[in-house]
Amino acid sequence: NGRGEQTIKICNLNRDSLIISRQDVITDFIKKIDLALNFCKNNQFDAKTTILTIHIVFERVTSESNDIEKDFILLRNFIIKNHINFELLVIPQLQKSDKEIVREAFKLYKNGKL
Repeated sequence: NGRGEQTIKICNLNRDSLIISRQDVITDFIKKIDLALNFCKNNQFDAKTTILTIHIVFERVTSESNDIEKDFILLRNFIIKNHINFELLVIPQLQKSDKEIVREAFKLYKNGKL
């Protein structure tokens, strides 16, 4: 809508420094997932244990999304709000071999089945 576009323009919300900072939030989340996955691979965990380990990452990110000391709280909440946002912002940046297990872990997390 025109009003939103004007706000973005007036406040310069798409300046390079903000774009980079927003990407850093997403990258940090992906690094946490990668660390968990590498830990699981190095310890030869099965799929169930790997999913539970990734679940801990999701809990941590959820906690951070409610921490008023953190920057970009709305972005953090947006990423984990639903599978559409997660699929758009996180999944494309994962290694191909990791995408399916992370999708499954996120689906279970959001459905409260872990």
